[in-house]
Amino acid sequence: MDGFLRPISTFALPDRYAMFSDEGDLLVKGALAEFLPAANHSAAEAGLSTFHKRLSALQDFDVQSAGGSYVDDYLGWAEPEDYDASGAVRPRHDA
Repeated sequence: MDGFLRPISTFALPDRYAMFSDEGDLLVKGALAEFLPAANHSAAEAGLSTFHKRLSALQDFDVQSAGGSYVDDYLGWAEPEDYDASGAVRPRHDA
Protein backbone atom coordinates (compact mmCIF):
# COMPACT_ATOMS: atom_id res chain seq x y z
CA MET A 1 0.00 0.00 0.00
CA ASP A 2 2.50 2.62 1.13
CA GLY A 3 5.07 1.87 -1.54
CA PHE A 4 2.79 2.38 -4.53
CA LEU A 5 -0.88 3.07 -3.83
CA ARG A 6 -0.01 5.62 -1.15
CA PRO A 7 3.50 6.71 -2.18
CA ILE A 8 4.95 7.83 1.15
CA SER A 9 8.43 9.35 0.91
CA THR A 10 9.60 7.72 4.17
CA PHE A 11 8.41 4.25 3.16
CA ALA A 12 10.95 1.46 3.65
CA LEU A 13 10.45 -2.14 2.60
CA PRO A 14 10.05 -4.52 5.54
CA ASP A 15 12.35 -7.53 5.90
CA ARG A 16 9.60 -10.12 6.45
CA TYR A 17 6.80 -11.20 4.07
CA ALA A 18 5.53 -14.40 5.72
CA MET A 19 7.34 -16.61 3.23
CA PHE A 20 8.39 -20.10 4.23
CA SER A 21 12.06 -19.17 4.47
CA ASP A 22 14.43 -16.26 4.95
CA GLU A 23 15.47 -16.73 1.32
CA GLY A 24 11.84 -16.36 0.23
CA ASP A 25 11.52 -13.13 2.22
CA LEU A 26 14.69 -11.81 0.57
CA LEU A 27 13.40 -12.69 -2.90
CA VAL A 28 10.11 -10.88 -2.31
CA LYS A 29 11.91 -7.85 -0.91
CA GLY A 30 14.24 -7.80 -3.91
CA ALA A 31 11.35 -8.03 -6.35
CA LEU A 32 9.53 -5.17 -4.63
CA ALA A 33 12.71 -3.08 -4.51
CA GLU A 34 12.92 -3.43 -8.29
CA PHE A 35 9.20 -3.06 -8.98
CA LEU A 36 8.28 -0.04 -6.84
CA PRO A 37 10.56 2.59 -8.38
CA ALA A 38 9.58 1.50 -11.90
CA ALA A 39 5.87 1.41 -11.02
CA ASN A 40 5.99 4.83 -9.39
CA HIS A 41 7.81 6.27 -12.40
CA SER A 42 5.27 4.77 -14.81
CA ALA A 43 2.37 5.98 -12.64
CA ALA A 44 3.74 9.52 -12.65
CA GLU A 45 4.16 9.46 -16.43
CA ALA A 46 0.59 8.16 -16.85
CA GLY A 47 -0.85 10.81 -14.52
CA LEU A 48 -1.93 8.34 -11.86
CA SER A 49 -1.77 10.90 -9.09
CA THR A 50 -4.46 9.62 -6.73
CA PHE A 51 -4.91 6.52 -4.61
CA HIS A 52 -7.95 5.38 -6.58
CA LYS A 53 -6.32 5.90 -9.99
CA ARG A 54 -3.33 3.83 -8.90
CA LEU A 55 -5.56 1.14 -7.38
CA SER A 56 -7.58 0.93 -10.58
CA ALA A 57 -4.42 0.56 -12.66
CA LEU A 58 -3.02 -2.11 -10.33
CA GLN A 59 -6.28 -4.10 -10.27
CA ASP A 60 -6.85 -4.02 -14.03
CA PHE A 61 -8.37 -7.37 -15.00
CA ASP A 62 -7.42 -6.75 -18.63
CA VAL A 63 -3.83 -7.47 -17.52
CA GLN A 64 -2.82 -11.11 -17.25
CA SER A 65 0.57 -12.73 -16.68
CA ALA A 66 2.15 -15.01 -19.27
CA GLY A 67 1.07 -17.91 -17.06
CA GLY A 68 -2.57 -16.81 -17.02
CA SER A 69 -2.68 -15.24 -13.56
CA TYR A 70 -4.34 -11.99 -12.55
CA VAL A 71 -3.40 -9.40 -9.94
CA ASP A 72 -5.64 -10.93 -7.27
CA ASP A 73 -3.71 -14.21 -7.59
CA TYR A 74 -0.63 -12.35 -6.32
CA LEU A 75 -1.90 -9.43 -4.25
CA GLY A 76 -5.49 -10.17 -3.35
CA TRP A 77 -8.22 -7.64 -4.06
CA ALA A 78 -9.07 -4.32 -2.44
CA GLU A 79 -12.57 -2.89 -2.86
CA PRO A 80 -12.09 0.73 -3.99
CA GLU A 81 -15.11 1.95 -2.03
CA ASP A 82 -13.50 0.67 1.19
CA TYR A 83 -10.91 3.50 0.95
CA ASP A 84 -11.15 7.28 1.08
CA ALA A 85 -9.28 9.57 -1.32
CA SER A 86 -6.06 9.35 0.71
CA GLY A 87 -6.17 5.55 0.82
CA ALA A 88 -7.28 5.29 4.45
CA VAL A 89 -9.73 2.50 5.20
CA ARG A 90 -13.25 3.85 5.62
CA PRO A 91 -15.05 2.71 8.75
CA ARG A 92 -17.69 0.08 8.12
CA HIS A 93 -21.23 0.82 9.15
CA ASP A 94 -22.86 -2.57 9.36
CA ALA A 95 -26.64 -2.49 9.51
